[in-house]
Amino acid sequence: MKFPSFARGGVHPSGNKFSRKAGITDLPAPDEVSIPLSQHIGAPARATVKKGDVVKIGTLIADTDCACSAKVHSSVCGTVKSAENGIITITVDHNSHDTEQLNTENKSLLEIIKDAGIVGMGGASFPTHVKLSPPDPAHIDILVINGAECEPYLTADHRLMMEKGTAVIDGVKLLQGIFPSKPKAFIGIEANKMDAVHHLRRLIDINENIEVQSLKTMYPQGGEKQLIKALIGKEVPSAGLPFCIGIIVQNVGTAFAVHEAYRFKKPLTDRVVTVSGDLVREPVNLKVPIGAPVSYLLKYCGVETEKIAKVILGGPMMGNAISNLDTPVTKACSGVLAMSENACREVEERDCIGCGKCVDVCPIGLMPNMLAKLSKNNMVEEAKSRFWCLDCIECGCCSYSCPAGIKIVQRIKVLKAEIKKQPRQRSCPA
Repeated sequence: MKFPSFARGGVHPSGNKFSRKAGITDLPAPDEVSIPLSQHIGAPARATVKKGDVVKIGTLIADTDCACSAKVHSSVCGTVKSAENGIITITVDHNSHDTEQLNTENKSLLEIIKDAGIVGMGGASFPTHVKLSPPDPAHIDILVINGAECEPYLTADHRLMMEKGTAVIDGVKLLQGIFPSKPKAFIGIEANKMDAVHHLRRLIDINENIEVQSLKTMYPQGGEKQLIKALIGKEVPSAGLPFCIGIIVQNVGTAFAVHEAYRFKKPLTDRVVTVSGDLVREPVNLKVPIGAPVSYLLKYCGVETEKIAKVILGGPMMGNAISNLDTPVTKACSGVLAMSENACREVEERDCIGCGKCVDVCPIGLMPNMLAKLSKNNMVEEAKSRFWCLDCIECGCCSYSCPAGIKIVQRIKVLKAEIKKQPRQRSCPA
């Protein structure tokens, strides 16, 4: 059977979905959590608690007046130990399980989503209420729900669809209702999760304006622009965003969080995290309180920390390696991967041989080899004027395919950071 996919490039790394059958398990709260005030794109929130304050699960601990930001809530019951340097540390009271619900009286769904502190759960962590407020809401006629989960190792979204499918579908319906046109929803899921495809299809009434589509197992199928191309056949314009062509994209985890906020008045205080990697004997999917330290998750899974060579938050392609195991789990953290020296051994970097493999696999159609050279030589203006490197989605296909072991995507990230220091104007078609 031929499954739809995006138009160009992509790679097919080993899936390593070792935790695909591991049901979601509640992780007991640690003795202490450290909750960052900035867990999202945009301005950090402002602490509303101080040392010594007693909080419940769901207590608002950081608020914001900024247009692009997200509120933060306590994930545990306990006492505020400190609120400084952009982090609120809470000592956990294991004898209390009190919760504080959202005040939803006379509020729209969009206001509830904002009050719940919901952000994109697929990794980008863009404040959801902002994303759901395009310049012209009436122009939105398609809602894309991302269930692709194309990164190796990660299975959090897969398990969420299998175990909380009814809630996910309800969240999709709620999201549809935000827009005047009640847009048709497409749920895109890679073909390596056909059980989730069949499960969600069974939950959808024939009269509902929702379609579940199986997609080719190909990385980066879950990229926003790639997913739209695979599902709808439309191209998001260079320097544009999906709303420019009447489309809004949300992750299945975000849809679930919207369901919980609206139906149960529950703010975003926890998330499902895959813990895997070659040092994890039994890879798992855990429901983790926001702010729990990574070291606590690894200890819970029996990982011998002295054997760790690298810990990655997220997937191996787009995730970030951390140097401090006490780094807290945030709203955007979909996975914790513990790797040995053998699993993450890097190829010694050599000179580019001009083979063009990075060009062939680039899903955007860029020339990563040229961009890497421009970055190496600090030719920022040249890159800005000729190659539109800001369109790079940092998927890492170029680095993955490079026989010379050149860290192409890292160089492009540096180049993008330099360009972003200068003003740039986004454009959308009329």
